[in-house]
Amino acid sequence: MSIDEHPTVLAIRARPQPQLSAPLSATWLKQLAREHGADDAGLVDLERPALDDQRALIKQVYGDTRALLAFVVRMNREPVRSAVRSVANQEFHATYDAVNEVARDIVRALTDGQIGSADVTLQAATTSWLQIANRELSTKDALAEGKLQVSGPLDLLWSLAACFPHLL
Repeated sequence: MSIDEHPTVLAIRARPQPQLSAPLSATWLKQLAREHGADDAGLVDLERPALDDQRALIKQVYGDTRALLAFVVRMNREPVRSAVRSVANQEFHATYDAVNEVARDIVRALTDGQIGSADVTLQAATTSWLQIANRELSTKDALAEGKLQVSGPLDLLWSLAACFPHLL
């Protein structure tokens, strides 16, 4: 059986794609980011010339994208200024984690109520994950054998897989 004939793949492809009822407001998106922990936020038009070298990949992964949401999370000044490197490093790592949490919260808010699925979820038993990580089982074989379940747009999965070819 080819991957295109797998029941999970067929089921995901048969799902209706969510449609926006109205364009999202820039003001609303920036407020959403702030409500979920961003200290500031802004939108960048995808047609901006500075994004020329990145536009194709962004469109490949997120086809209908017209703008990018950029946000910042403030670091605490004193730990960063510390002469003790471990103190400064801890602040950098904590802020990095905070940025990821804010991004996850924004995506969850959007997917729960606004734009439908913007991500791909993969589920598998721990043993299957270990086999994939150890290159004993490819992602395609895991899907074909039913050891890996996918929800979300498959084109996003393949775009993600293209970034990590060793997992195929």
